[in-house]
Amino acid sequence: RLSPERFGMRLNEIKTICQRLIDDGNTDFLDLSLWDYAKRPEDEQFQHQSLLEHFTSLDRGQVRLTVAGRIRDGRSVHEVLNAGVDFVSVGQSAILHHDFPARVLEDPGFTPVTTPVTREYLRGEGLGEAFIDYLGMWDNFVEDSNAV
Repeated sequence: RLSPERFGMRLNEIKTICQRLIDDGNTDFLDLSLWDYAKRPEDEQFQHQSLLEHFTSLDRGQVRLTVAGRIRDGRSVHEVLNAGVDFVSVGQSAILHHDFPARVLEDPGFTPVTTPVTREYLRGEGLGEAFIDYLGMWDNFVEDSNAV
């Protein structure tokens, strides 16, 4: 998994690394964490395209591309796939709905429940107590996060 921004990463360097991984012939897929698939790069010289477009425009050959970053509902799943991504990585929505992919297949406009949610809701989705405690540290995710 590569992140093109944050943690000292530079977009042009990550694109170069991706192209090298593609060209070396030993890579099956690239996993990119964009933080927000729809945002423009922080570096002004690259803002003519979204982060997503910077990577879908690479000459990938047979290398598959997966993207993560605020892909939270059916609309965003389809938008990313239609942009040329081979598969999406879903975080928050898959936590909120254990069957998120099936729901999006059934209803392309599916929208997850809004947060915060209760600990009971998360238990009902199959989450364990340790993970629920961890999620309680996320802003506005677990409704009763102080009641451990």
